Amino acid sequence: MTFFVTVDNLVQIYYIKAKLRAELDGMIAHLYGLTEEEFAYILTTFPLVPEQVKQDALEAYRTFAIASNNKLVERSG
Repeated sequence: MTFFVTVDNLVQIYYIKAKLRAELDGMIAHLYGLTEEEFAYILTTFPLVPEQVKQDALEAYRTFAIASNNKLVERSG
């Protein structure tokens, strides 16, 4: 099987990796117990990270926090 690497493939891979990394960063920040404000501040200290990646990480943080809170409510109720 032959796989040809094209510029389009590389661009797609870059965006997929960036999105996955942002999701992991958001989840890990939540697991470490950071508040959203603390995590947002930490993201500002990385000037080379594209703004969209930072926003994706914050969105992942919020999503994970909501999912975690829902799980706690289900277990206690």
